[in-house]
Amino acid sequence: MLRAPVPPVPRCVLFSRFVLSTLCALLWPLVATGADTRRVIDYGYDAAGHTEEVGTVVGDGGPEIVSVEPSQWWQGEEVAVRLTGLHLHAGRLSLEGSGVYLSGVDARDARVVFRARVEEGADVGSRQLSVTTTLGVASVSVEIRPLRPSLRVGPSLAGLE
Repeated sequence: MLRAPVPPVPRCVLFSRFVLSTLCALLWPLVATGADTRRVIDYGYDAAGHTEEVGTVVGDGGPEIVSVEPSQWWQGEEVAVRLTGLHLHAGRLSLEGSGVYLSGVDARDARVVFRARVEEGADVGSRQLSVTTTLGVASVSVEIRPLRPSLRVGPSLAGLE
């Protein structure tokens, strides 16, 4: 049996195969990690426009808040608050409305701990507490309650004259 000679593979085809296999080898780890995995560089700026903070966020999506403890805050009090969830570490914390000040923020991936000081004149009702990252926003509702009644007991001056 006589076989016809096989023509040689053109160089452009060999080069194309090489490029394709190299690209697949380089891109496969990115594809295999999932479509929602992102690497984002986050910049913060001060009032003058200078770079204030630079961070790299690697996450599987935006922040998610699972719980807030306590969820009720009273006028005229300061409370230690704990948020639990996912991807909270690179977020900015904010609360809608006025009269409540957030301080001492300590953020980790699965929790954020901070202090909330509620002024006596703060509006009573439900407010949205939000964590904002470059990958999304997560919110949870907190309740601002009226000033707690107080009872003051002191010495009586009646009968001491």
